[in-house]
Amino acid sequence: ESELLEMIDIGGPTLLRASAKSYERVVVACDPDDYLDIISRLQKDNIDAKRKELALKAFAHTAHYDSVIYSRLWSRWKPNTFPDYWGLAFEKISDLRYGENPHQRGALYGRFDPAPSSLANAEKLWGKELSYNNLLDSNNALSIVRDFQKPCVTIVKHINPCGVAIGETIEEAWHTAYSSDPMSAFGGIVAFNRELSAEIAQGMRKIFLEVIIAPSVAPEALDILKKKKDRRIIVTGPLEPHVKGWDFKNIEGGLLLQDKDNARVTREQLKVVTERTPTKSEYEAMLFGANLLKRVRSNTILFTNSIQTVGIGAGQMSRVDAVKIAGEKSRGRSSGCAMASDAFFPFRDGIDVAHEFGITAVIQAGGSVRDQEVIDAANEHNMTMVFSGTRAFWH
Repeated sequence: ESELLEMIDIGGPTLLRASAKSYERVVVACDPDDYLDIISRLQKDNIDAKRKELALKAFAHTAHYDSVIYSRLWSRWKPNTFPDYWGLAFEKISDLRYGENPHQRGALYGRFDPAPSSLANAEKLWGKELSYNNLLDSNNALSIVRDFQKPCVTIVKHINPCGVAIGETIEEAWHTAYSSDPMSAFGGIVAFNRELSAEIAQGMRKIFLEVIIAPSVAPEALDILKKKKDRRIIVTGPLEPHVKGWDFKNIEGGLLLQDKDNARVTREQLKVVTERTPTKSEYEAMLFGANLLKRVRSNTILFTNSIQTVGIGAGQMSRVDAVKIAGEKSRGRSSGCAMASDAFFPFRDGIDVAHEFGITAVIQAGGSVRDQEVIDAANEHNMTMVFSGTRAFWH
């Protein structure tokens, strides 16, 4: 701590701020990358057009410096608390063609201290620049595969996954994930948590995919993938586990700040509430779904087996409608599968509908005033149900 305080510069920021304030008479230079341009402009007596830009950069530089000092000291002096003031320290990486829609402007910013293997500092090996929507979808795809230690693949469309699978090999995970919902995978974002192999690239040849993200791509695979000019290929380097951090959302006049949701549901925390106890395979299927829920927009229902999503009902206002959609998406493959819900069931109808699709095991948070009614429905259908005590909303 004493070393950190000793390193805080007083004179430098003061001189920069004073120079920036007097930009009409002083040329302020805080970025070495600007030196040659400044010298050239001075020699050509053409510096005036650059003065305001340099002053803005100096003010941004000192503001960032102060915010870093504040955040470092806060984390040491008041750990595990939200700061009284929160400044965003990001630097523009690039302008985007447009935002979420063509009538909106968009830009990509990166943290000054990016987390390892993050999307903002990933390397593009092939294809045109990522769009605003590509970046949003790619970010969630990366979050999903980062959640799993086993080889994992996901395909994402409009922020939600349409297929997620794990396997003993990354090739096995790819084939299983794609088989989850081949129709929705068209034009999707696919992410891997292992190197992308030539075998997988060969299988992708006739599939239209917007973006492919992996820690690395085998040289032979890259040669195959480059045959599609509109396909973006992104490498992140070795994927690190999720780290603690904050998630924030804009609201009118303010900002909402919360801990990142990196919660893991474990078997030890599950409470069996039905007459029938889950089998080993049912436990595995329920846990697979429960740990994916937080990456799918609420209200969310997932039909899963122990290695893949079979049906995904995402972003519904009614939980029973989410069950119906998951069942329809399963295309007759849900018999014997588990159902995971991102929150409690307010009525028994979700359980009754799931039974019609052949679901035998249910994992949910619990906590409804009608929990017993829901438990009774599961018992009537000889289904097993566990409460995790963990809600997984994502809005």
